[in-house]
Amino acid sequence: MFSIAFAASTWVAAYGIQPSKTLCQPFSNVSAIKNNVQPVFLKMLETSSKPARQAVKRIPMLAKADPTRLTVALAESLTLRAFIKPITFGGKLWIYEVCQEEERRGNDGEDDDEEDKEEEQSRERESLAAMM
Repeated sequence: MFSIAFAASTWVAAYGIQPSKTLCQPFSNVSAIKNNVQPVFLKMLETSSKPARQAVKRIPMLAKADPTRLTVALAESLTLRAFIKPITFGGKLWIYEVCQEEERRGNDGEDDDEEDKEEEQSRERESLAAMM
């Protein structure tokens, strides 16, 4: 559940912030990028935007969204998540371990309560038997 929410939030953030236009703006005038990277990027964008246009038509909630911008935002969010995967993967493992530890403590506490009740009942029986 956490992974889906994180993926959606990074996609929405990339859609709103547009890192390829805002953060990468200083690199747009570099000749090596203009000559080598930009043509490949535009070709890939054109190829992937067609399925996005079809998907946007089928989803009423995205009727006003720009399919090209959605595609670029998806690529940007995937790139961001790939870069921070060592942190998020370790974080998920830590959260899982903490939850498992809490569950173990909860189960141990319940077992202790039952054992305490049984001991108390046996003491009561012994004291009643001693009285008789």
